Amino acid sequence: MPIKARGPLFDGTLNKQIEEGMQEGIDQAGDLGLKTFKGIANTKFKNPTGKYVASLNARSLINAVLITDGGLVYGPPLERGHGSFGGYHIWEDTSKTLDRKVSELVEAAIAKRIN
Repeated sequence: MPIKARGPLFDGTLNKQIEEGMQEGIDQAGDLGLKTFKGIANTKFKNPTGKYVASLNARSLINAVLITDGGLVYGPPLERGHGSFGGYHIWEDTSKTLDRKVSELVEAAIAKRIN
């Protein structure tokens, strides 16, 4: 009796589906990172001009996403603080949120493709 196997594991499409799912999850993480950063910044900046938050963008790389402020000077003194100023810790807080969520986003995107 011949056995016929079907599906992504047997037809050679599994790797492609996993790669596409990983990239989709990473892109979603970039979107979440921007949204998270902007939300935190809006609560921490006392007199926001909007220029800094508007300069933020996410760029997809292969198996990664880069969230950047477009080269504006935010830097360690504002992030970590100095003197009596304790710092905003916006990048740190955003990173912690993404660390908790990114694997969930990637796993869901992969599952959507292979199920």
